[in-house]
Amino acid sequence: MSKTMISARVDVELNEKLEALASSTQRSKAFLITEALEALVAREAWLEERISDAVKFADNTEEWISHEAMEKWVNSLDTDAPLPPPEPDVFRSKKKLSA
Repeated sequence: MSKTMISARVDVELNEKLEALASSTQRSKAFLITEALEALVAREAWLEERISDAVKFADNTEEWISHEAMEKWVNSLDTDAPLPPPEPDVFRSKKKLSA
């Protein structure tokens, strides 16, 4: 695999932490930066694919649960009286679809 050089400005504190990590792991800063970038790019690509799949699914769905309903439910989970999971409350058509 061919390689290319990139550069980035980082805070002095981050550079010092990176140098310390490189020293303690006996790896070069370049190796650690490359590992970190590979992990970041892989994670972001995975997340982008999941979001794209979710959007496609939503585009083909007739009913959804609103953000407000989900937020109310999630916020109740840390209370003494958690709410049951919400039911769909947003519908593509004006009337609720029959089950």
